[in-house]
Amino acid sequence: MKRGATKHRQAGVSVNYTTREERAGTHNRKARRASKATQQQLFTPPPFDAEAFAKKREARRRAELVPIEQIRAETEAGYQQSAIWLNAVEWPSDERREKAR
Repeated sequence: MKRGATKHRQAGVSVNYTTREERAGTHNRKARRASKATQQQLFTPPPFDAEAFAKKREARRRAELVPIEQIRAETEAGYQQSAIWLNAVEWPSDERREKAR
């Protein structure tokens, strides 16, 4: 809902004429809604299988927990490996920079 005088009223153009900005979103609205409805009908989620869900939940519950120390050690090893890799990358030497100038 618009309040106050609109652009075209101020400009003295006929009241029924609307600019593109004011009309935005109305073009072909029925077709867009219809296509959205057909898409929703085409995608139906698989039926909920309570038995399979219970099995997965039980498997997660019985899974052995990973100690936080192990996670920290793996993370630290990853950091060290990435530092080694970054140091091993060949950076352009000063001589090459001088030649480029």
